[in-house]
Amino acid sequence: MRRGVWITGWIVVVLAGCGGAQTRAETGASAQACAVGTWEGTGRDEGGTDWQFTLTLREAGPDLVGAYHWVGSDGSVGDEQIRGHADCGARTFDWQGESAGGGSETMDVVTAHYTGTFGDDLATFSGSWVGGTPGTLEGRRR
Repeated sequence: MRRGVWITGWIVVVLAGCGGAQTRAETGASAQACAVGTWEGTGRDEGGTDWQFTLTLREAGPDLVGAYHWVGSDGSVGDEQIRGHADCGARTFDWQGESAGGGSETMDVVTAHYTGTFGDDLATFSGSWVGGTPGTLEGRRR
């Protein structure tokens, strides 16, 4: 009798372990799925211009690709196409602008290099950019 109880208890433990969290490979999610979607946020460059942005990201093979739509307090409006990577486990991102267009009479929207981190909830991010006039940014999933 004891042996039968022990085996039954062991089987229950094994089966309970099988119903837990799945790996990314099992669910089909990638290591950068936390970044996919639409984000809204603000930024400020070292020149004092405040920025609002919408960022849309999608996966394209091993990369993330997407576009920022920027609106500056100086009247600049423009779009920037980006490509890069996110590491959801490490909560980091690294994106590079590939092309940009738009601006104002006093400033052009240009490409930049963005680095930063996602919040613990993966629904926010903060970081900085270099290129053009360097600055900082914060975003929240829409």
